[in-house]
Amino acid sequence: MLIRRGRLRDALTQLEKIGPELESDPELLELQGGVLASLRDTKGAVQSYRKALAIAPREESYILLASVLAESGEQGEARKLLGELIEKSPDTVFGRYY
Repeated sequence: MLIRRGRLRDALTQLEKIGPELESDPELLELQGGVLASLRDTKGAVQSYRKALAIAPREESYILLASVLAESGEQGEARKLLGELIEKSPDTVFGRYY
């Protein structure tokens, strides 16, 4: 709800209050990464997405991390991640699209 209303800093504060559960839940980490990316905190977004990817190498985490890396000028790293995704999941549509 806070994110939809554009209250990104408040949303980030609420996510941080979750505590240890945040650090072990890839979906919450992806949400945190999205909020940080929207706040133009690329470094923080990359950290959140990398944590999510380490916990559960889901297609969404690969795509989100690659997108932030590409937007921040790290196209080589983004391509490498998408290559890993395609190797891991050859049928991925999103990996090939990006």
